[in-house]
Amino acid sequence: MEKKDLALNRKILEYLVTIGIQPKLSGFEYLRLAIKLVMQNKNYLANITKMLYPEIAELSGTRTACVERSIRHAIEVSYNCNGLLG
Repeated sequence: MEKKDLALNRKILEYLVTIGIQPKLSGFEYLRLAIKLVMQNKNYLANITKMLYPEIAELSGTRTACVERSIRHAIEVSYNCNGLLG
């Protein structure tokens, strides 16, 4: 892994923690991966359920529905614990 990639991973991790997403949740890792994928291909933003979630599921060896639910759960936990995401 290149220095640039490591720095990006760290920046994403720090941001997610800053807004209150808990690293222990599976949704945390899916969100981290989602951010990286969107940075590589902005088309994912217009096709979240048709392209982004299935890509994350494939890369993670799980189902699309699990990815969506885990991301939603991570955001709900952050919202309920911290208010408006931070």
